[in-house]
Amino acid sequence: MKNSISILAFILLWNYSNSQTIKPLSSIYKHVTYDYEVYYKDTNNYFTPFLGDWKYVDGNKTFIATLWKVPKSPSTNSYGVTYYTDDIYGTYKMVQDYGLPSEQTIYTSIKYVPGAAQQRVTVIVADAAYNNELTGKISDVAGPYDPNYYMGVEAFLNMTINAGSSPLTAQWKVSPDEGLGQPNTITIPSNVVLTKM
Repeated sequence: MKNSISILAFILLWNYSNSQTIKPLSSIYKHVTYDYEVYYKDTNNYFTPFLGDWKYVDGNKTFIATLWKVPKSPSTNSYGVTYYTDDIYGTYKMVQDYGLPSEQTIYTSIKYVPGAAQQRVTVIVADAAYNNELTGKISDVAGPYDPNYYMGVEAFLNMTINAGSSPLTAQWKVSPDEGLGQPNTITIPSNVVLTKM
């Protein structure tokens, strides 16, 4: 009897310590929480319309942004509290003569980091905490190489789906993060309409 009580106590304690509170992603912006193991999840499926490939065509040049969902990414705030969020990650590229035999890549965000053995793939980290609006950070790696900013110039990204559009389109805006003291010139398209591919 004593062993079965100990086992039951262990199971209850284990379940309690491994339980996790799930909250809508939008609630992370409404208040600051210091609770451990909170998972801010895309419970409303606001990510869904953003996922996939998007393009903007300017003459014979095509800008393509690719976005995907990464569930339950761990983060730690300044108080040392670990929490989890669903995130949208992404990459981009600019190609000339897209889809033709003469197609050439002008630039791509998939880069080798100097001194590292791996490619840096993700240059967009964002979320869609509200319906039809994605916000986050993007690294502009398309400009001339600057050893002071070898990971690219960091900027703000805002992407808003145009309601009722068919095919689906979105306003894509990129603005420099002037608070970081970096160059404020953006090389990638910074205010265009993208079409879902």
